Amino acid sequence: MINRGAAILVVAFWLVMSVLLIRLEVNPDKSGVLAMPPAHIFKLMFTHEQISDLRITDHAQPIGTLRLIPKSSADRTEHMLDFTGNVFVHLPDNPKKQRIAWSGILTLDRSFETRRFQLTVTLHEPGYSLSLDLDPVARQAAYEVKQGGRFLKKSTVTTDEKGLAALLRDELGIDATALENVHANVGKPTLSAKQTELKLRKEKTIAYLLTVQQGETPVVETYVSQLGQILVVKTLFGYNLSAEDMMP
Repeated sequence: MINRGAAILVVAFWLVMSVLLIRLEVNPDKSGVLAMPPAHIFKLMFTHEQISDLRITDHAQPIGTLRLIPKSSADRTEHMLDFTGNVFVHLPDNPKKQRIAWSGILTLDRSFETRRFQLTVTLHEPGYSLSLDLDPVARQAAYEVKQGGRFLKKSTVTTDEKGLAALLRDELGIDATALENVHANVGKPTLSAKQTELKLRKEKTIAYLLTVQQGETPVVETYVSQLGQILVVKTLFGYNLSAEDMMP
């Protein structure tokens, strides 16, 4: 039950983060960004369709990988971001590191508004997996839990705080009151973008910086090349990502 709970907790975290990011404005007229509209950087990613292969580190120690593959439909009315990855981490009450893998697709419309978010997370020992299909238009998320290919549960929740609270309560037995208080006090994150320079292998290169900020605190800083490839991601939590072909 502990391992199952850990798997569900990982997915709950992904759900929270994805909902937060989905709510960020990328429209230049609404974003309030002075340096550059974030939509410009998203356009670069899907125009050049550069694959980003990233190495994940925890305080400089490698723990996993992430691959991002941006694609667009022939008429450019729909954009898809395929992603796969894995990490080796310690889970609660388990001294042995566990491998957690994920894959999914983020589907955006012409204006880069989210139309669908599909995610599957697998905890390899003891073989639990959870699949999530989030529909922002319908404001609901369908999910199913499996072990060894056998269904354990299948349900649908709304993508608001009430739905997330139900997911945490029903699957983990966690009272979401504290989570709701944190959400109310912290508020909504903001997204900004600007052109900057990044030092790679002792050389400076022009890059774009996307920053997710909570209040005055930068939570995630993502450096993107002029062709839309992810170069470096720095987070407040000690987990960072770097392009594998940029490693010494």
